[in-house]
Amino acid sequence: MEPMIKTSLHDGQISQKEGHSSVEAHLSAMISDLPFIYRRCMFPIKCRVSFLFAVMLILMAFIYAVVIPPFEAPDEPFHFLRAFGITEGEWILESHQKKVVVFVHERMFRHPEFAEFVGDSLLKDVEKVPNIALNTALYSPVPYFFHAVALKCGAIILSFLSFFSPALKNALFGGDGNTFLYYYILFYLSRLTSIGLYAAIVLWIAGSSSSLKWPFLWLLATPMVIAQSASINIDVVIYGASLYILLKPFEDIQTIKEFVFMVLAAFFLMLSKPVYLPLIGLSLLFYILSCYGNAEKISMEMKTSLKKIDDSRERMDDDSSEKIEYSSEKIEYLSEKIECLSEKTNTPPEKAYGSSVKKDVLIYENFHINKKFFIFLLIGYTIAFLGSVWWNYIIKYKGILKQYVDFASMTTQLLVNPDQQILNVLASPYRFMEVVLDTFAIHGKTLYHQFVGVFGWLEIPVPFYVVIAWTLLTIISLSLLRSSILISFSSVFSRVHKTRSTSKSNSLVTSSKATLIRHISLKKMHIIAGIASIAAIMGALLLLLLSAYMVWMPVDSEVIMLQGRYFHVLAACFIVALAFLKPCIMDIDNKNIILKIKYLLFAGALFCNALSFRALYLYYYV
Repeated sequence: MEPMIKTSLHDGQISQKEGHSSVEAHLSAMISDLPFIYRRCMFPIKCRVSFLFAVMLILMAFIYAVVIPPFEAPDEPFHFLRAFGITEGEWILESHQKKVVVFVHERMFRHPEFAEFVGDSLLKDVEKVPNIALNTALYSPVPYFFHAVALKCGAIILSFLSFFSPALKNALFGGDGNTFLYYYILFYLSRLTSIGLYAAIVLWIAGSSSSLKWPFLWLLATPMVIAQSASINIDVVIYGASLYILLKPFEDIQTIKEFVFMVLAAFFLMLSKPVYLPLIGLSLLFYILSCYGNAEKISMEMKTSLKKIDDSRERMDDDSSEKIEYSSEKIEYLSEKIECLSEKTNTPPEKAYGSSVKKDVLIYENFHINKKFFIFLLIGYTIAFLGSVWWNYIIKYKGILKQYVDFASMTTQLLVNPDQQILNVLASPYRFMEVVLDTFAIHGKTLYHQFVGVFGWLEIPVPFYVVIAWTLLTIISLSLLRSSILISFSSVFSRVHKTRSTSKSNSLVTSSKATLIRHISLKKMHIIAGIASIAAIMGALLLLLLSAYMVWMPVDSEVIMLQGRYFHVLAACFIVALAFLKPCIMDIDNKNIILKIKYLLFAGALFCNALSFRALYLYYYV
């Protein structure tokens, strides 16, 4: 029996081994849709390291949710009141149910000033308390959709159960109104919703065949990211939406449903943090580049197989039949199948060989309607942007912004005036840039520490050696990036450049000149995408700083008060830029080294988060 090439799948790559297999099995594996098989069939087995890593992160999120006391995360009381208000029809938050405010007030004993502020709102004997969540009232109800649904469903279920059990009703609501079990259940149900969203994100990333998988998983393993994802806020919604619109354009999106999900992700992002608008434009650019790159690039697996065919044909011409790896019949067989796969005409799918060939033929035919999908994305993204503009008009028209500005002026004893602030910036942009530079010069170290992990109301920092360890492991995780993100993302779109050979068999061969042209084209696309990613980061950063300077800071303030967690999304975009540009990171091909790096990241995540748990335990329980 003649030796054939046996293919096996491992971590989204094809490894060639000597073995025995039929021509059909070889061809099917050679042209199969690797990401599709990888995600749908091989994920629990072939991706076991990343899968276990994702499970570990989810378990850590549960631990954070238990260890962190209620309302001891940044702005968590306000986010809870905002989500709870939506369940009561307060789409534009103007008041609260008094009992839920009492529940929040009872948990504020660690923060006397805030407890006093909340207590003042409870002095009047009314059922509705004026809005005290002035900062989260600025957010639209869209990013609170998941938490509001969970709260409403939980309230309905608890009310239904208490209807049949007077004892449960008394335990939940209390005859004297002093029990808060009902609100405790809803509170932890909201935290569980955040964990569910976080779990969906990490499992999606872990199931990806992208070279960005491990750097993104490591970013999601940051103690501050997990802690925020285990509390009630909209950060986890922002993480998911931003990662989706950045990564999805490079995957095999061919159905209208997937494009609808991209538009929904943009809608959630724009109505959560409009400052990330440049990421929307970057997503459109990525989609254009991925369509062009996917239609032009040459499958490396196909090139390898065709080269073996050509080598075998040359040996046949030299009358060295004893060294032939493929017989002439097998050469013609493979050539015909590859020609069928790359044919531009409307080849009936039922005539193609195997489901994988059928999928590739359909994808190739659908390439001509990508313009329609692009227009759909453009319109959807535009609607998302207009929705953000509309919401900002609403909060200004309803006086929500003025309430917050008045409150900020009262607490700082200084004038906070967004209109005057933006006029000053336009009049002297260089002065604003000085403020930005001073902000990072003075608070840069603190912001980076907050980026990694400062818990509670920003008074519980993780040890600084944890920050150093996390930084070193971040650099190590970047070594798992590949130099060609377009190829690594979308091997499903692999194409074979077809030229006619002058040989008698008239079969398919690869053209080295065409390969060089396409290689240069891909390189240019990577440079364009990398530069665009950096530009998007700078644009989003500028909008973030300008927004904070206008709304939060007094007029002509010397610095801008920020939080490190605001930069997590920008860090994800920076990883994408590195993947395109790869200025100093070498590709690692040794699988043993790659596996050791993954285990090192696994251990590093345990180490950093275990010490974070210790810091929380010592602060709250000792």
